[in-house]
Amino acid sequence: MTGRCDSVRRSPVNIPSTRGTAGFVATIRPMLSDVECILLEQVAQAPSPLNTMLRQAVVGGKRLRPTVILLLGSLLSGGAERLVQIAAAVETLHVATLIHDDIMDGSPVRRGRETIHVRWSVRDGVLAGDYLLAASAERIARLGDTALMEVFARVLTIVCGGQMAETHPDSGTVRGLDAYRRDIEAKTASMIAGGCEMSAMAAGAARDAVDKAREFGRRLGIAFQMTDDVLDLVGDEQQLGKPRGSDLRQGLLTLPTLLYLEQGKPADTVARVIEDAGERSKETIAAAIEMICASGAVDAAADEACRHADAALAVLSGLGPKQPAETVAILENALRDLVAYAVLRQR
Repeated sequence: MTGRCDSVRRSPVNIPSTRGTAGFVATIRPMLSDVECILLEQVAQAPSPLNTMLRQAVVGGKRLRPTVILLLGSLLSGGAERLVQIAAAVETLHVATLIHDDIMDGSPVRRGRETIHVRWSVRDGVLAGDYLLAASAERIARLGDTALMEVFARVLTIVCGGQMAETHPDSGTVRGLDAYRRDIEAKTASMIAGGCEMSAMAAGAARDAVDKAREFGRRLGIAFQMTDDVLDLVGDEQQLGKPRGSDLRQGLLTLPTLLYLEQGKPADTVARVIEDAGERSKETIAAAIEMICASGAVDAAADEACRHADAALAVLSGLGPKQPAETVAILENALRDLVAYAVLRQR
């Protein structure tokens, strides 16, 4: 990716692609370890053979959602115990949606391993996802805060609505750029935005700060998903844990492909891949990816992701937490590094 990412690239600490998340999680590592323990305990408590299925789904992943919740909540002086519970609930919800997404998309692989519905059955996959949805809602409910539960319920409603909109476009034809942007706001950004909102609420932040926290999460979520869509075409398959062009194989039009189509190219390999599932051989997909990359659409998509990352940084600078300057600097720098990672990562 050769996008501008001007503000992101000026983040105080550089994030090499090989370093991953190690730098910015250091400040909240004990809390993140607590989240990990909760996720594993949830799995262990599930009845057999559900616990075996869930262990595969829960292990691994970037843990972006709990990390941003813990960092942002700490910046706003939130208590560790409530932040950990919120972070664990949101990550549990995220894993549940991944299980269901894999079923609907027919994905054979997730994080380099067979998906639950492939290794076991579609029925088992549905039940595994449902179990985690219930567990995530229960965890938020136990906090005894109706306002937090309302945010969580709203997020779940939006995520489900986004999945339905993506599956059934209004026009009955391929979705356009506006629909794509709405879909990723619903399916990805809403969960991160809601997590940030709940972390600010749990910290007792003022309404203005809660609104800014939600907007920070929304922008970060959009940038993260757009980068995912770019990496689907240009990322390393071993690092991605799935074949390049997986979205095209499923007939799913993401930002790079949509920007390519906006150029008004005549009917070509890309159009055939989109219109005819029978044309989605490995060779045809590879040719379509090459055409999309050569058109400049991938760089344009990366640039758009970076603009949202820059917007997230602008919101972050306006939060104005009331903490010692040294503490604020450490946590704000960690959040800036997280934003940089979201758009400069390689997987």
